[in-house]
Amino acid sequence: MGAFLRYAPRRRSMSFPVAENFSQVQRISGTSLSAVGAIEVVGSGMRTFPLLRDPSAYHPDTVDMASDTRLQHYWLDLLDKNLSDLAAMETVRHPTKFDHLPQLLRRLRERVHRKAILFTDNSGADAILGVLPFARFLARRGTAVVLAANTRPAVNDVTAFELDAVLRELAAADAALAAAVASGKVRVVATGSSEPCLDLRGLSEQLATESADADFVVIEGMGRAIHTNFFAKFRVDCLKIAVFKNPQVAEHLGAQMYDGIRIFEPAQ
Repeated sequence: MGAFLRYAPRRRSMSFPVAENFSQVQRISGTSLSAVGAIEVVGSGMRTFPLLRDPSAYHPDTVDMASDTRLQHYWLDLLDKNLSDLAAMETVRHPTKFDHLPQLLRRLRERVHRKAILFTDNSGADAILGVLPFARFLARRGTAVVLAANTRPAVNDVTAFELDAVLRELAAADAALAAAVASGKVRVVATGSSEPCLDLRGLSEQLATESADADFVVIEGMGRAIHTNFFAKFRVDCLKIAVFKNPQVAEHLGAQMYDGIRIFEPAQ
């Protein structure tokens, strides 16, 4: 639900960051979503991501659930179910139109990025077997890596506190990662968010400052790279990595369930 909550129609014009809190799931009539949860204003001091190509034109949401009743009912039905009852994950496919791996590899051969901002997603294997090895790879090439993780919990997303602890534990068993952590080449910075998606209009002061001189943005995960920021454009190189796990959003974007994306967009 975090990808689509609109706070009536006013969320488009919000100039302040919000956090999402869900107390219960209940079936509600019509198209109202107010009974599912609530959003609250969080502390001031949040800033817009400085690497957006045009901050004034940026809007995070890929699909407007306020006008799509199919999506509203899909998410309500999903929240009514136990996740263990859902269909097992199928094999991930990478359709050519969403797979820019050759372009990414060519770019990596051409240059070594100065600094990468890597927005993380889930905890567990997603972080340990995906995000952290990629950060290690970039660091060994000479790129400084900032791992941007949620400040507060949201579903199964890793928090900055948790990710920093895991990073240091892994560094104790790996010399290359240990050197990167000790030198500050790889470090964790909290986003200031508690959302399962990513709204780049409300980031922590520290992350915004760290991002100012970065030349590579990596956005990982369905909530951050598909449900939000699928159309976001940046002034620097950007890689979006995720898997479609929502049939309506997949259909809207011309994909199928469990299609993977490796979208690389060079700096413009």
